[in-house]
Amino acid sequence: MNAMSTHSFASIAVTVFLIAAAELVKAEDVTLQVGITGNNKLEGLQDPVTVAQMPEVSELLQAIADKPRNAAYIGQSLRGSGVDLASLVELDLLKPWNGGYAISFNYLTLEDHDLLVTTLAPFAESLAQSYRDRWAEFESVFSAYDIESVDTGELAYAVIGAMSLDWDGLDITADKDLRITANNLPGGRDFAIWAKEQSSERNVRELYWGSHNTVVDGIRFTTFGDHYSLPRLGLPDLLWSTSSRVAKIDGASRTLRISVYKALAPYYQDDFLRDAGAILSASREGGVTIDSIAESTAIDKDRAEAIFTLLMELQYVKRDKDSYVLAAPYFSFTDKPMTDAARELSWLLMDEWLDLNYSTVQARLELLTARKYGVPYRQLFTEIWHYLFGLTNRALVASGHFADPYAEERIGKGMIPFVFDADLLEFGTELSH
Repeated sequence: MNAMSTHSFASIAVTVFLIAAAELVKAEDVTLQVGITGNNKLEGLQDPVTVAQMPEVSELLQAIADKPRNAAYIGQSLRGSGVDLASLVELDLLKPWNGGYAISFNYLTLEDHDLLVTTLAPFAESLAQSYRDRWAEFESVFSAYDIESVDTGELAYAVIGAMSLDWDGLDITADKDLRITANNLPGGRDFAIWAKEQSSERNVRELYWGSHNTVVDGIRFTTFGDHYSLPRLGLPDLLWSTSSRVAKIDGASRTLRISVYKALAPYYQDDFLRDAGAILSASREGGVTIDSIAESTAIDKDRAEAIFTLLMELQYVKRDKDSYVLAAPYFSFTDKPMTDAARELSWLLMDEWLDLNYSTVQARLELLTARKYGVPYRQLFTEIWHYLFGLTNRALVASGHFADPYAEERIGKGMIPFVFDADLLEFGTELSH
């Protein structure tokens, strides 16, 4: 099977939804985060996400996750909400179960989170050890990157932790039919809904499992890290934070806020990233000055200086005598043989590990809430894989093989930024597995 000849960009969308999902309050310290994997064009009460986000439904789902409830309980809970039991069953949020109704989709309770972390930690350590055992080969591959100002631990974190364990990992688990994806759902729906209970007690610090991405002029800006330290001080997150503040202009009407955002966003988002990408791309070729950037890119000198100042504050570049050099990884198309080689080796390690451990992990997770109510394990495995590779990344950080996103000198805690030519993700070779 030519598993790596193309890359599924849907795998990147998965991690974006992990942040974009809505949070709804059930009690003082517990919320329900609801999101999807895939593409959702449904609206209103025909949309299971919209319905699950309704306060009455959110609280009901959390109650039913504790134990199945009967029709009378559900009807009372939904009174005045505009939805009824039949709607929740039709939307595949609930299903009949032993005379009552139970959860019918990928739902994780706080207890499920604890079970996943505790159960999967030793499995993640074994996966991490398979990388350590081959680390000399990875070091040989990464030696082809000729920018001494960029730490090899950051290269490994970006290429293995994000590109491979996250993005390629979602591809390999789909290709091996280990998880249900948005492309093979029953009923023709092109998205899968999930929900997770959240609280201040739910510690996701150092679970490095989420990438935030945007592409401008063929250059992808990525931050990769946990979802504990938010918002992130990197790109594109900093621009998203700016947008959220634009949307909260004091005293402005909703229509005015929307108009301000639409008028200004192209300037502080795409235009800025276009120039920042050009500067970082030029820096990949070696040390640059403001004068040389202004000459080679036609960016106004004052604007180039302002962008360099920000990129230096965000630790994308740093001063080296009279020039600027890269501090964060930038991968140009010339680095493709290196990234391909590292990802190919990583793919083989994941393939071997999954063959040995998938069934054993499944047997250990039969007490997950959704499994107790008959939700297929493959439907849960997208989230389970996030825990597995997030814990694996944590283990590789702890052993010093990856750079530490919480290092004292790092301005943006909990993540590491990197930038690359978007075409880099397409494999130049085909592997058969």
